[in-house]
Amino acid sequence: MSGRGVLIRSAVAGFIAGALLATLIGILGYRLFTDDAAFMASSVGLGIGNIVGGNVAVHFGKSKYLGLIMGALFVGLMLINVLSFQHPGWFIPITFVCLAIGTALVYTMEQSKST
Repeated sequence: MSGRGVLIRSAVAGFIAGALLATLIGILGYRLFTDDAAFMASSVGLGIGNIVGGNVAVHFGKSKYLGLIMGALFVGLMLINVLSFQHPGWFIPITFVCLAIGTALVYTMEQSKST
């Protein structure tokens, strides 16, 4: 199997794992909480999904850059979420911060492993 094929499969596996977890956290948040707390659960869920997805992708793909790719994919997922229905004004900046922290954590964890 070529190196590029491994990277693509790793990215897809990471994205699926992270997106499923983010969706599960979002659904639980909307069932357990109301209004702003439910949106906050969704924001945190995207951040946690980004961390898990990035770690899965990096683990299988053996490339620290897959963590950055996961961050970009999850920003896209957030934009799809935002365009789907009305969100509070704070949702985009808070979610972006959660995603940035998650991406930075995945990237720095992989950096520390490789040194």
